[in-house]
Amino acid sequence: MKRTILASVSAVALLAGGSAFAQTNNTSTINQSGTDQQAEVEQYGRNNTSNVTQSGSNNRTNIGDIGVEQRGNDHSSIVNQTGAGGTVRVQQFNEAGVGGNTSLVNQSANGVVSAKQHGDNDLVVNQDAGRIDYSASIPGSPTNAMAWVEQHGDNTANITQTETADGSDASVYQNGSGNRATVDQDAGMNDAGDEWNARGLGGIDQVGDANEATITQRAGSYADVMQNGDGNSAEVTQQSAGNYAATSQTGSDNTVDVVQRDQAGGIVTTVQNSDDSSINVTQTSDNSEAYLEQGAGEGNSIVLTQGRAAGSQFQTNGQEANIQQYGDDNEVLASQSGSSGDLDIYQNGDGNYANTSQSGFDNSIGDSDLNGSVGIDQIGSRNDAFVSQSGQLSTVLISQVSSDNFAEVNQGVNNAPNPAGSPDPAVAMASIRQEGGSFNSSTINQVGGNATNSARLMNAVSTQSGNDNVSTIDQTNTSIASAFSSNLAQVRQSGDNNDSEVRQDGILLIADVTQSGSDNTSDLFQTGTQNSATVVQSGSFDTSIINQSGANNTASVRQGN
Repeated sequence: MKRTILASVSAVALLAGGSAFAQTNNTSTINQSGTDQQAEVEQYGRNNTSNVTQSGSNNRTNIGDIGVEQRGNDHSSIVNQTGAGGTVRVQQFNEAGVGGNTSLVNQSANGVVSAKQHGDNDLVVNQDAGRIDYSASIPGSPTNAMAWVEQHGDNTANITQTETADGSDASVYQNGSGNRATVDQDAGMNDAGDEWNARGLGGIDQVGDANEATITQRAGSYADVMQNGDGNSAEVTQQSAGNYAATSQTGSDNTVDVVQRDQAGGIVTTVQNSDDSSINVTQTSDNSEAYLEQGAGEGNSIVLTQGRAAGSQFQTNGQEANIQQYGDDNEVLASQSGSSGDLDIYQNGDGNYANTSQSGFDNSIGDSDLNGSVGIDQIGSRNDAFVSQSGQLSTVLISQVSSDNFAEVNQGVNNAPNPAGSPDPAVAMASIRQEGGSFNSSTINQVGGNATNSARLMNAVSTQSGNDNVSTIDQTNTSIASAFSSNLAQVRQSGDNNDSEVRQDGILLIADVTQSGSDNTSDLFQTGTQNSATVVQSGSFDTSIINQSGANNTASVRQGN
C-alpha cells in the first residue's frame, strides 16, 4: 500500500479544529512512499516549518504519541527516513515566546530517534544502519540503533551514528543555556547512554550553563558523561572495542579528557567535585584501568598515561591506577609503560605534588588491590613526592602525613640473574614515611645489577617525624659477583636538623641509623660483603663517620645521653 500526503499545514492540523486557526505562516510537507507508514504533525503559533519524507516500509514519525509537535515561535523540523523500521518523534515547545528551535533527523536503514526541546535549541541527528534489540522495553519499536535527546534552554546537540552493524545507543539530556553535546559512534555496538524517554543517567547529561561534552567511539564501547555546573568540558575518545569510560563533574570550569586507543579493555572512571580542576587520561590497553577522583577543593590537576613500550612490540599488560585528591591546588603526573605496572596516589591537603614514572616489568607503586598499601599517600599540605622506576619488579611506598616535606625514590634494578620458578620476589623495595614535623627531605636511590653482579633484593626504609631532617640512601652492587645483593638500610629521624647519608655497594650489607637528637650528622659508607653498622644519635651536634670494606665487619656508634 502507498500513501502520500502533501499539506500546507499538517495532516493532523487539518483535523484539529480550533488548533489550525491559531497557526500563522506554518508550513508542513509530508511525502510518504512504501507500506505501513504513518506521519503526524501538530503546529501551533507562527513561522513553524515541518518537512517529513519517508521512503521504504514500516517507517513512522511517532511512538504512540504525536510524531512532530511544535508550539510557539520560529520552529523548524525536518525528518528524512529511508529504509525499514525507523521511528522518529520530535517535540519543540516555546509557548513563552522564546523561539529559534531547529531539529534535523536523517535515518537510513534501521533506527529510533526521540527529541524534546524547550527554548532556543539546535539538534542534529544522523543515523545509518544499526541493529540492537529494544523491543522488549519499547513495544512496537524496531530492533535498531537509537538516539534520545531532551533539551531545555539555549543548547545544541549533535548525534551521528554510522555503519553500526551491531547497533548503537545515544542519549543526551541538557538543561541550561549554552551547552553543547556531540556524540559520534561508528562500527560496532557502541553505547552512549541507555535511557529512553526519561532523563538518562547515561550518554551525555549536562545541567548548568556553557558546558561542553564530546563522545567519539569506534567498534563497540561505552561512554557516560555527566556534568553539573557551569563551564565544564568533557571529551571521550575510544577507538577500539571493549572500552568503558564514565566521567562525572560537579562544579565549574572543570576539564576532563579521556583517550583510549587501540586494543580493547581500557576502563576509566573520573569524578570531579571541585572547581577549575583538570583530568587528562590516555590509555593504550592491555588491561589498563584508571580510577581518578578530585573532590572538595579547586585547582587540582591529574595527568595519567598508561601503556605500550617495554621490551616487546606493542607490549603493555596489566596497568592499573588509583588516584584521589581532595584538597586545593594538588597535582599528579603519572606515566606507566611496560608490563604489570600498578600505581596508587592519595593526596588529602593543599598544594601537594606527586610525580611518578614506571617503565619495565612488574613495577609497583603500592598495590590498589590491597587496602592500606598505598604508593604515594599525602595527607598534609605542600608535600612533594617523586618516583622513577625503570627496572623490574620494584615496589615503592611513600606516606606523607605532615606538611612541607620532600620525598624522592629512583629505582633502576634489573632482575638478573632471573631465578628459576615463579613468582619472583621483589627486586627492590623502598619505603619513605614522613609521619610528623615539617621540611623533612628523604631520597632513596636503588640502581644497578647485571647477570654477574646482581643488585636484586635490596630494601631501604626511611622514617622521619621531626623537622628539617635530611636522609639519603644509595644502594647498588657494582663489584661483587653474586646472584643477589640483599642490602638493607634503615634510617629513623625523630629529632630536628639531622643529616644522614647511607651508601651501600656490595652484598648482604646492613645499615641502621637512628637520630632522635638535634643537629646530628651521620655518614655511613659500606662496600664488600656482609658488613653491618649501627648508629644511634640521641644528643645534639654529634658527628659519626663509618667506612666499611671487606667482609664480615661490624661497627656500632652511640652518641648522646
